[in-house]
Amino acid sequence: MTDHKAILDQLIQGSSSLFKQFLLAHTSITLGHDIIGEISDDAAVGTSVGLNISIEPIPVRDLKQYKPVLPQFLLETFHDRLVQLWNRTIAKLFRYLIELHFNGIRPFVELKNRRPKINFRSSTSLDDQIMEALSEDYEFQKYSQRVILLNSVFNPENTNSIDLRNIHKHVHVRNCLQHKEGHIDSFFLKDLGLNKIDMLDHNAKLVTCNLNDRIMLSVPEFDGFRRSLLLVGQVWRTWNV
Repeated sequence: MTDHKAILDQLIQGSSSLFKQFLLAHTSITLGHDIIGEISDDAAVGTSVGLNISIEPIPVRDLKQYKPVLPQFLLETFHDRLVQLWNRTIAKLFRYLIELHFNGIRPFVELKNRRPKINFRSSTSLDDQIMEALSEDYEFQKYSQRVILLNSVFNPENTNSIDLRNIHKHVHVRNCLQHKEGHIDSFFLKDLGLNKIDMLDHNAKLVTCNLNDRIMLSVPEFDGFRRSLLLVGQVWRTWNV
């Protein structure tokens, strides 16, 4: 059974690795655009994109149009991967607490009453069925409920509430980017208990975003999200069974 410290170490190391990968990719794109910027608009570039697959020569003027688009695409891609890492982490932590309970090591009293479904035709043991059913049910719960439950175990004093709120914001940011073309919807604000949110721009200055505004990620904002994950991971890691 993988303990919570190992799970959180994966979060801490994984988030740092993703951010490093992002910086390398961002630097590569920046250097590439600098080089393209020195080439005449009338020139054309051809390349191979796969085995025996080549594209027709592309005018350099067309490539230059992607300069403001690619950095944002890159940010959204790595931001999504960081949210996915966090979601996998909290799912693993929940399963860990369930296993502690069923192994008689630490009662998961914070879970209170649950009604898992049991299939008596299955050859799988009842304990394994219950653990699996509880884990599946957990992943379908509202995000805020899932995190509140874990925080009540790993940090009952709630000393990292600011960072947890920031992570919560970024979970919604990811959902809006994925499903709402980046526009803030009413559920986003209602679930956070806010009527607006603050985001850092590329100069690390606060920008207020209201309902229906389109979110624009920045490197400082992405770094702030990463730092919140690190701080929450470090606090939760200090918990002892």
